[in-house]
Amino acid sequence: MGIIIIAILIIALCTCYKIMLNNKDEIHKLVQQLEEKTSDDQPTEDNQRLDILHNLDNIINLYQSIESCTNILVIILDSEYKIKFISEQLLKNLNYTIEDCIEKDFEKIMCTDDYNLTIQQLEYLTDKNNRKVVLENRIKTKNGKWIYFECQCASTIYDEEVYITINLVDVTKRSKMEMDLRTSQDISEFLLNSLDVKIAGLDKDGNVIAINDAMIASVWSQNSYNLTIEDVCMKNKKIIDNVKKVLSGLETQVLFEHSVNKGDEEVWYLVDIKCNEDSGGCMISYTDTTMIAQLGQSLKDKEENQIDILDRLPSAIFATNSSGITFCNNEAVTLIKAQSKDDVVGRMLINYISKPHRRKYIEEFYGVDMRNKAAVKQVLMDCTGKEVSVEIDRAKATINGEITDIYMVRDLRHRQEVARYEERINEMDKELLQNRETDRIKTEFFVDVSHEFRTPINVISSAAQLLGLDTIQADYESGAVNKYTDIIKQNCSRLLRLVSNIIDMTKIESGFYNITLNRYNIVNVVEEITMSLVHYIEGGDIELIFDTEIEECAVEIDLDSIERVVLNLLSNAVKFTPAGGKIEVKIYMRFPNVVISIKDTGIGIPQDKLGIIFERFKQAEKAIDSRSTGSGIGLSLVKSLIELHNGQIEVSSVTGKGSDFRVILPCIEEDVETKDYVYDTFERINVEFSDVYLNS
Repeated sequence: MGIIIIAILIIALCTCYKIMLNNKDEIHKLVQQLEEKTSDDQPTEDNQRLDILHNLDNIINLYQSIESCTNILVIILDSEYKIKFISEQLLKNLNYTIEDCIEKDFEKIMCTDDYNLTIQQLEYLTDKNNRKVVLENRIKTKNGKWIYFECQCASTIYDEEVYITINLVDVTKRSKMEMDLRTSQDISEFLLNSLDVKIAGLDKDGNVIAINDAMIASVWSQNSYNLTIEDVCMKNKKIIDNVKKVLSGLETQVLFEHSVNKGDEEVWYLVDIKCNEDSGGCMISYTDTTMIAQLGQSLKDKEENQIDILDRLPSAIFATNSSGITFCNNEAVTLIKAQSKDDVVGRMLINYISKPHRRKYIEEFYGVDMRNKAAVKQVLMDCTGKEVSVEIDRAKATINGEITDIYMVRDLRHRQEVARYEERINEMDKELLQNRETDRIKTEFFVDVSHEFRTPINVISSAAQLLGLDTIQADYESGAVNKYTDIIKQNCSRLLRLVSNIIDMTKIESGFYNITLNRYNIVNVVEEITMSLVHYIEGGDIELIFDTEIEECAVEIDLDSIERVVLNLLSNAVKFTPAGGKIEVKIYMRFPNVVISIKDTGIGIPQDKLGIIFERFKQAEKAIDSRSTGSGIGLSLVKSLIELHNGQIEVSSVTGKGSDFRVILPCIEEDVETKDYVYDTFERINVEFSDVYLNS
């Protein structure tokens, strides 16, 4: 029996053999002493029981001695799983006292989940008389912390009492590393299965050894646990051939895009086949790039649409960087008469600028000025060598990381043509308006002329009828008939004046009116004409004054024309000046010209009418009584006659206060012989004043 105890003890301590090598001499002495004590021949039964207890105590003492030498961790349990012995080092590690553990249930310091399993194993150990069971248990420290131990359990029967010896090794670090590794593996597996990427692993023979959930859901096989290379390659020859290339070592990695039709939808994958250098197999993955492909197609479509829009613009577009022209639209190709866009892209834009204008182009667009440019006039030279006037806008942008100049070039030829067309249309509209106005004026003129003709004709006709009456003989005898003859003469003069004005105005416009220039003293001429009218005008209760600042001024004039001008202006003054008014004729110098001023205190002319009174057929106001009637060609004729003398006519007027007409004629050198002038052509006065009716 003692030999059995020694054997059991040696078996129980065999796991600590290596630890105790450094203390082997002391252990050997203890074992030798134990053998001497158990070498007696055939002891009695009582002596055997005493020897067992004694030997158990010796075993415990032996463990204590071993523990002191090796720090081994030991627990001895009885058949009821109460702690009979616990090593001092273990107590220290667990922070318990001997009283906390001896004769206490092993469950007290065990994890509940581990305890139930451990008890099952210990029962199996004692029932089957097995020698050894290895378990991993968690034992709680006094402060509640869990320590992982690898427990080597062995059972021994002493006098039908079962004792269990447990040798413990602290494996907390290893267990935590294993748990971390399992957690990491679980996370990796979870992440791998949560990916949309379909992944499969193949060994060097092409057998499927790993597959994620995404691949399982997509493979075309009813048995996902017995997949083949054809299944994970979507039964596509191209994919299978590339996998075989990688497995055979011809390629280390193959990457390509592949599309699969699923119903009406086309699905794109990025297929990545990569070799596993350690095992000789490969990994194959499918990344769904359908959205990327659709986005790429969408971007491509948008780019094509944008290019199409740019090609439809009426302006030429050039994009340039340091390498030259990178883009141009159809209008740009048309503008410079190139064969295609390829002939333009890559060239420098300055090559299409006319040589005389390149310096201006460089000054305007080259340099560090980042500001936009607008409406810069330039001249291009197309591929045929023809110059084209253009207008350029320039903006800067960063494209693909490089500063790019974007030019919008507008062909000004069309604009110039449009401008010419618009100008021509405006001219035509103006001519149309002028023609309409001329037609209107002519219509009014003919109405006025008709009235001017009809009035004296009616007067002449009435006077002639009176002269034809039987009672006229008495008027002849009394001299009263002279009144009728004066009426006839005056209206005949009126008709003659109207006809003469129309004829002369037509001659002037057609260039057939001739004047004969002679040198006269203009002061003498105007004075003679004015003084010949004094009696006539003052008979209408209008004061006529002549004044001059100079005594003599030689002027080359056509005497007949100047007489008509002075008489016309004076007749107008008389016509529009009420009784009690005043007319002043004044001559003064405005070097090198002489000025003849005829100023009245009549009704005046509105300011907005001063610009039209010298136009043909126009009057400032419609006549309001017989004294102010007229054809509207008198002042126009006056202006034309003055201009034939290289002179001018001016007017200033204030409504209600009168008007001032100034005839300006160029003088000639002094001390020049002039003709004397004595005005005695009263017939001309009768003609020019034929439409003036004085209250006499």
